Formats: sequence, C-alpha cells, structure tokens
Amino acid sequence: MLRVFIADDHPLYRRVLSAFLESEGDFEIAGEAGDGETALAVLEKLAVDVVTFDISMPGPPIGKLIRAARRLKKGLPIVVVTMLEHDRYRQEAIDAGASGFVLKKNASTELAGVLRKACEKPAGPGGGSKE
Repeated sequence: MLRVFIADDHPLYRRVLSAFLESEGDFEIAGEAGDGETALAVLEKLAVDVVTFDISMPGPPIGKLIRAARRLKKGLPIVVVTMLEHDRYRQEAIDAGASGFVLKKNASTELAGVLRKACEKPAGPGGGSKE
C-alpha cells in the first residue's frame, strides 16, 4: 500500500483525487494540504511514500517547495499535478527534483501509474522521470 500525500488548493479536487486513488486498491491517503507551507509542516510529521503537489497553489514557488520537501524527506518522490501545460513548468519541476509531472486533464489515465513508477526508484536532486 502506497501512502500518498496530496497538496492542492482546491478542496473538491483533493477529495476527488483521494477517492480515485483509493479506488485503485494500492493507495492510501496519508494526508493533505491546501497550500505549500501547510504541506511542508504536515509532511514533516507524516510517514508517506509519495507526494503530489499542485504547481500553482499558494505558498512558495514550486521549485522552492520541491526542494524544501526533499530536504525534509530525503529521496521522497514528488509528482507535480497541474493544469498548466507550458513546458517551462514541467522543466522547472523536474529541475527541482520532481519525480514526475502530470497534467490534470490526464490524471484519470496517467496519475496512478506515474505515482507507482515514482515509488519504484529513488528520485535524485535535479533528476527524476519526465512522465
């Protein structure tokens, strides 16, 4: 069972994503937050296997948020989920150490697989897959 932490500023999206992942059978929602600073504070106290960060939620910019989370939890896989399609957002997240990147419009078909794959290998600083 993979313990997932979801950080997104839209409560309804967090609820839908939680229900979707739990229906997959191998995910458990370990916690959630609506902004980057709360996410870091909660992550510090939780045992999680993988994190999803919305790229445009309140708090630190995504690059700083990813780096801060990786300082808290060495090797923590982080998957960025966003509706922003521009390649520069993907590159910024990957350069900061994200393990994967999923557009929200594709989340129902791609996210579970990207989360599983992110947990298979350690994420390296500035590395990760380009899912």
